[in-house]
Amino acid sequence: RGLPTERRFFIGVKKEGKGLYNDYAPYAFYDGAELLAATILALLVGGLQVDSALRHLLAWWGLVVSVTVISWLFAPFIFNPYQFSGNKFLCDLRDWADFFCGPASTTTTASTTRTQPWQEWYQKTLLKPGKGIRSSPCAVLSWVIFLAAWYTVLIDKTNLLKVVVSDVASSIVSQEIVVLPPVFLSGFLCIVLACRPPRLIFVSFAVAACDGVEAAAALGHLVYIGWTKTAVAGLVCKYSMLSMLLVLCESGFRLRGPEPTGCRKLLVSRLELWLHAHRMLRDVIVSALILVGLAPGVLLGLVSSRCFNCRCSLHNMLVYRDPGHPSHIADEIDAAERQRTEDTLASSTQEGGSLQRGMNAQLAQVEVEQGRSAGQAVNSEQQVVRQPEAMGDDEATVTPVGVRAMALAATLGGST
Repeated sequence: RGLPTERRFFIGVKKEGKGLYNDYAPYAFYDGAELLAATILALLVGGLQVDSALRHLLAWWGLVVSVTVISWLFAPFIFNPYQFSGNKFLCDLRDWADFFCGPASTTTTASTTRTQPWQEWYQKTLLKPGKGIRSSPCAVLSWVIFLAAWYTVLIDKTNLLKVVVSDVASSIVSQEIVVLPPVFLSGFLCIVLACRPPRLIFVSFAVAACDGVEAAAALGHLVYIGWTKTAVAGLVCKYSMLSMLLVLCESGFRLRGPEPTGCRKLLVSRLELWLHAHRMLRDVIVSALILVGLAPGVLLGLVSSRCFNCRCSLHNMLVYRDPGHPSHIADEIDAAERQRTEDTLASSTQEGGSLQRGMNAQLAQVEVEQGRSAGQAVNSEQQVVRQPEAMGDDEATVTPVGVRAMALAATLGGST
């Protein structure tokens, strides 16, 4: 985590997945984005159209939902030091682009594969292939109850539509088309692109377009005849069933077992592309939503510092209990820091120069002593060579070798 005053990155690309989004996405950000989308859909279908006697209760409900959405989406960034710094926010934008659109890296396991930064993070953190299913019975039961409720509402609405306008609705709208999840166009696209897939970010956008076209084709007539609430119910049901299929697909990849081969391997590769495209699309939307929400704070900080020369920050007051120093005091502090840095560098330079001069003097003294020792050894060798006639033949032959050994020993002793 680092020091308490350390600013954490928005998304970790080359930081081994240590960004705030990487840590909190599966626990808070996804749920916050879904709650925000559900609130917007409730407002679009007239969720605020209630009696005046109940509006104060609805206002309290809206306040609670708003605080929940803000805390789930922005709380880790609000308490992140220097989150609204302009230069560092630009670094966050570059990391965000590299995380989803960065070049693929080669990983060698049983087979050589190329994975992008988002794929590597998703595989290790969220998908975890071969680790086993970890779904609780309560989670499965909640999924069943939720889907059953929306399915029942949608079936009742389409039955009523067939009774009221049987001639038009029977030919255009059917229960099967309204209820089915939008997976057919996106599945066909992934089957086609699985042989030589382009960048995953492009596949995710294409999959989103296919899902949108399929949902609009199934629910567009309901909007045309004015059944907006039924269309919204159908949209919620389709999204819920699509989410359930994605969860089932992830559970299949988490199962333990041998590696697929043959036709099964081809099917698994298509399913993997379809799953990754949808999950990347979710992360792109959620992370972009958070960045857009943080942008006004960054813009306000830039305007106050550049236009009004104000270095006081409300964010610093929240995090450090200190709004920062006024501009003239901050300039004095910066000047003092620069002067202190220059003095430290100058003193270190002087100390380094004196130390270098001392080392040079010691080296010169050692060289002089080595020269003296070598001169004494040469003189002694010459004196011994002048006396070969007074020695025997054996002594004359052996003596120069002994003299050279004595000279070498003297030289080594002098250098030591």
